[in-house]
Amino acid sequence: DGEIYRFSLANNYDSIRWGNGLTLPTINWDQPGKYTLRAWRGVCYDDDSFTITTDISPSIILSGDVDFCEGDSVLVSADITPTNANFIWSNGSTETSQYIDETSTLSLTASTLCGTETENYEVTELVIPDFTIGRDSLLCLGDSILLTPRPIGNHDYLWSTSETSNSIWISSGGQYSIVASINGRCPKQDTVFFDAIEKPTLSLDEDILLCRNERITLAAQVDFGTVLWNNESIGETYDLFNMEGQIPVKSSNACGTDSVTINVQLEDCYCTILFPNAFTPNDDNLNEMFNPGVYCPKLLEYDVKIYNRWGEQLFHSEDLNIKWDGTYKGEKVQMGVYLWVAQWTGIESGISILKAESGTVHVIR
Repeated sequence: DGEIYRFSLANNYDSIRWGNGLTLPTINWDQPGKYTLRAWRGVCYDDDSFTITTDISPSIILSGDVDFCEGDSVLVSADITPTNANFIWSNGSTETSQYIDETSTLSLTASTLCGTETENYEVTELVIPDFTIGRDSLLCLGDSILLTPRPIGNHDYLWSTSETSNSIWISSGGQYSIVASINGRCPKQDTVFFDAIEKPTLSLDEDILLCRNERITLAAQVDFGTVLWNNESIGETYDLFNMEGQIPVKSSNACGTDSVTINVQLEDCYCTILFPNAFTPNDDNLNEMFNPGVYCPKLLEYDVKIYNRWGEQLFHSEDLNIKWDGTYKGEKVQMGVYLWVAQWTGIESGISILKAESGTVHVIR
């Protein structure tokens, strides 16, 4: 394309006439088409014809993304001129577009009658290798842990804490995650969870009164740890039954240990409450209260009511420390006899027994 064909017939023939009427013995043709001519020698002539076909050198424009994320692909397209050019890719494809799913350098060669052209195109797969910031674990309160992805790559990092460094310190429990990317693309994530726990602390009564044949279950819970009772039993509970003496208890977890020694006193238990038959609320600081005598190592419940002769309730208490002072609605009651009704529950011979009694008390002033 852009070239000419030059014909010179001046030395071979007496005259020339071209199909378009021109009689030039030397002529240039630069357009495609069919051409005819007649040439003479003397009175003799002959006719001939030929066809001129134009063509151009090929050109190639390759387009598409130059990189893609792992597991994806990229579409590479070719714009080839002239459209009738023959072409082939380096991988043998003869399509104008193709998907590429691996890092490679492609080349496309196009050819026409006027020449050959080759264009290269490099495609890169962006790969972030698998990494981890660790397994779910425990975090002792007061400690700090450094989280770092392994292996560390030349990537961009974004933690769930909004930090962008490749390592962070944490000091509290919870879920933490990190996203690795390449210029914000192809994100890959890992997550880890930490349970925050404290060093174990045993909260147990160190002195226990145990009634004979009474069963008491002690309980202690340690997060992510164990409790060892009396150097023999592991668990959250331990039964006391007819035992006496010192019982060591030790708890432990990943953050530390704690221990106590329980002193168990074993007794033959009974439960009796003696109520007075008189008291003198006369402000002389002697025998001022209706004050029962309690002989019950394991008193569980207590209830007492006091009535006048007409059945009107004057006093009620469920607490041994709250005693009747001989008043009703802030006023002193008259001297006389009053009825009391009491019931209580306590441990005797290892079992819970409900008792009920009633009687009278004299208010003397």
